[in-house]
Amino acid sequence: MGGIVFYSMEDLLSQIKADEKNEYTVKVSYMEIYNERLRDLLVSKDARGVLMILEDPLKGIFIPDLTEYTISTNEEFVDLIKRGN
Repeated sequence: MGGIVFYSMEDLLSQIKADEKNEYTVKVSYMEIYNERLRDLLVSKDARGVLMILEDPLKGIFIPDLTEYTISTNEEFVDLIKRGN
């Protein structure tokens, strides 16, 4: 797959892999905002609930209940995007 998102993730993961001094965790979520409604694209349509954008003084801006997956390869990222589409 091509496109700036895919090339950016590929570059990010290759830089993380090259850094032997630090440990990183990459988490991926995939959501859509349409007509002011948020949808989690990584869960089935039946399981989708109402998502809201919240702000917390310590956490910052976040979306509770948004699905997150930890990935370590570009292939895992592409699989998640394909699932969400």
